[in-house]
Amino acid sequence: PAPAAPAAAPAAAAGPAETCRAVTSASVGWGVKQSFRRYLTGPIAGGHWDLDGVGFSGDRGGRGTFDFTGDTAAATVSGGDADIPLRGAVTFTGHAGLLTIRLSALSLRIRGTQAQIVADYRTNTVSSFRPGADVTGADTGTQRPIASFTLDRPLDATAGGTVTLTGTGVLTDDGNTAFGGTYGPGNNEADPISVTPVSYTHLRAHETSLHL
Repeated sequence: PAPAAPAAAPAAAAGPAETCRAVTSASVGWGVKQSFRRYLTGPIAGGHWDLDGVGFSGDRGGRGTFDFTGDTAAATVSGGDADIPLRGAVTFTGHAGLLTIRLSALSLRIRGTQAQIVADYRTNTVSSFRPGADVTGADTGTQRPIASFTLDRPLDATAGGTVTLTGTGVLTDDGNTAFGGTYGPGNNEADPISVTPVSYTHLRAHETSLHL
């Protein structure tokens, strides 16, 4: 079983002598978890998802990705680290509304070859998913890492230009909570992530404010 992911890493900060870069474009494709999407849209849950500023491509119950656009005005790159807020939100609904999961304020955090998807989440808690069951409350998290990934390579700390990264990952403990508590160790494999591309331009060392 994969170990639990650590708490979300702090935002990247540029040292006084470090060359910084401004992100000019970034897109992230991530399907969350294929088996969850297949269950949600299948005959048992009879559900769907609603997208707010997010796209979807591929097979809803198979190979597919939610397609996020990076907020380049708030993105930062410093050395091999990057923090890229992602626009939009996704709401999953099933079992006639008893299952409701909302992910918002998402961001991608890269530290070398390790990455996390961080998000706010709100998930219904229910007595059961049988007809007539009650929503008993909600599990919530604010800026929690819901998935962690090992990337195929790190960001290049010296070269500017366009970078494409991919990686495999797992749902974290917070991700398991966000998706109803059924994806713990042994069943927590997440869909792979693709960051295509990260494009950036150099800033001079004294230009340390990366929030453009």
